[in-house]
Amino acid sequence: MNKRLLFSFVIIFLIAIMPIIYAESVSDFVQQQITTNSDVKAQVTQDYAGKSLEYLLQNNPEFRMAFRTVIILLIVVALLSIVDIVLRGFAMWRASKNNSKTWFWVLLVVNSLCILPLIYFYISRSKKHKKK
Repeated sequence: MNKRLLFSFVIIFLIAIMPIIYAESVSDFVQQQITTNSDVKAQVTQDYAGKSLEYLLQNNPEFRMAFRTVIILLIVVALLSIVDIVLRGFAMWRASKNNSKTWFWVLLVVNSLCILPLIYFYISRSKKHKKK
């Protein structure tokens, strides 16, 4: 009986003390990262202080690559948004012509980035073919 009680106390103690030990080690790691990164950040800030965007694009290949990536992502998002607006408009127009109030409101409210309008086009086309 005493062994069980001692074992229970050891388990409870370990369960209680482990988060404290873990928190201290995490705190030390975070403090070390802050110190290291602040030195790097200070060096980068000193290297590029007063430099223009044009200078960074011409002389820093990493910055140039990151800038290109951001521009490409912005263009892709813009194109997808335009396609989504056009498809959503046509799908809502067809839903209103077919007197499908539910589909009209779902297409208006749900933003699915072209997926829902394409599903509606497929469903409404198959209904149209069945009528003929």
